[in-house]
Amino acid sequence: MKVMVKEVGKPLAVVDTKEKYFGDFARSYLGKDITVERVYLDGMEFIMGVDEDGLAKQLPLNFLMSMQNPIYPVQYIVGTVVFARCKPCNPYEEEIWDFEVTDVTEKDIKRIEGYLNDYYQSALRLAVQKAMYDK
Repeated sequence: MKVMVKEVGKPLAVVDTKEKYFGDFARSYLGKDITVERVYLDGMEFIMGVDEDGLAKQLPLNFLMSMQNPIYPVQYIVGTVVFARCKPCNPYEEEIWDFEVTDVTEKDIKRIEGYLNDYYQSALRLAVQKAMYDK
């Protein structure tokens, strides 16, 4: 399956994984003994995974991301980050072990590339600086 990995200081990479489930895929890049924080970018079908304790571990900044959060509208995304498209399911009607990974789409790739482009990242950095100055 085609998934995406964004390592600190490296460009976004589209890679193959043989892992069937999102958690297994995420831990193969983030570490076996970590808690994977899932950020649902398109319902439960497009997921970003990060080390849940990355900020506390002081992992290096990877990129900034705008969120629908009035207190923290810009989030620091640290350490290695993974993205996967998952097969549709209804966890409220069926028991599932984890979300099954399928290929990311061109739309998914373009979306994440948009988040990572220099112009967008500069705008978010300015927003963070303004927020810090306004306090």
